[in-house]
Amino acid sequence: MSSGGGGGGAGGIRQYGLILAWVLAWWFASNTLTLLNRHILVVLRFHHPIIVASLGMFGTFVFSSLKRRYAAASSSAGGDGDPNYRKSPSLSREFIIKNVLPISFAAGLCLSIAQIPYFYMSVSLIQMLKSIVPLFSMVLGVLVGVEKPILTKGFAILVICLGALVAGMGEVSFSYVGFFILVSDMICFTTSQALTQRLLQQSSVPISSVDLLYYVTPGTLSVMAVGILIIDGPKMGSVVSTMLSDPFPFLAATALGAACNVTATEVVRLTSALIRSVLAQLKTILLVIASVFINGDIVTGQHCFGYSICIAGMLWYAHPTAHKPRGSSLPK
Repeated sequence: MSSGGGGGGAGGIRQYGLILAWVLAWWFASNTLTLLNRHILVVLRFHHPIIVASLGMFGTFVFSSLKRRYAAASSSAGGDGDPNYRKSPSLSREFIIKNVLPISFAAGLCLSIAQIPYFYMSVSLIQMLKSIVPLFSMVLGVLVGVEKPILTKGFAILVICLGALVAGMGEVSFSYVGFFILVSDMICFTTSQALTQRLLQQSSVPISSVDLLYYVTPGTLSVMAVGILIIDGPKMGSVVSTMLSDPFPFLAATALGAACNVTATEVVRLTSALIRSVLAQLKTILLVIASVFINGDIVTGQHCFGYSICIAGMLWYAHPTAHKPRGSSLPK
């Protein structure tokens, strides 16, 4: 949990209430965004996944820019201001190139291909297969020097992978192309998280949550813009006209994407990246249930059995590191 533990009474209740509020907000924003993106891609036949993924990142940049501007204006006017903003110095060009751009590049690749698997597999199966993310997280964390290999954790990850395999075998519409793209997406995601963790834990430059979002998003959007120009460049006229003809889903995706990024970061700041990963599995259960009722996805008994194995593995995965000094992979 957040620092300053041991606070009892009303303070402790208030802290847990705050954490619960951010968790519920993150769950709502993330699951709603996933369903909305699938609606845009499949139901509305807007087959431009990189553009869809860029909406949330653009919203995040707008939000972080406005928040930093407000904090600076409030501080200069003698108001309370944002203490995180005042503690965060401007980053040098060399620091950005060395530490920030690799994160932006990995995140940009991740977001550029994140929506493509939904063309090949159901929301339920994709969320189930994402249970193997801890495997990539541990490997990448060890490679960049922010994680130490733990035998018990390794066994727990094998259980998670086994559960994902069992769940995937129960999907009649399983696609090898979709699975390959999904694995590539997870590798890019865990790479960006490992680099972010190394930056935040080993750098002498303090970076707040808002600063991280502010500095990473321009590079991420630039990477995505390259993909948009290559794939959708010749069709941008029709794409823009389509978005303007029915702007509400795209505006909603922009706002929900920003809300998802901000709330997820706050959940990590108030708890830890490890707790967030466990909560993500619980969030996925809600998404699978919602997909059954909203999209008509079929969840078989084998799906449920495999996914229950994943959940058991996630709980086991959390246990070996639960008492380590906290070092989350996102801003605190």
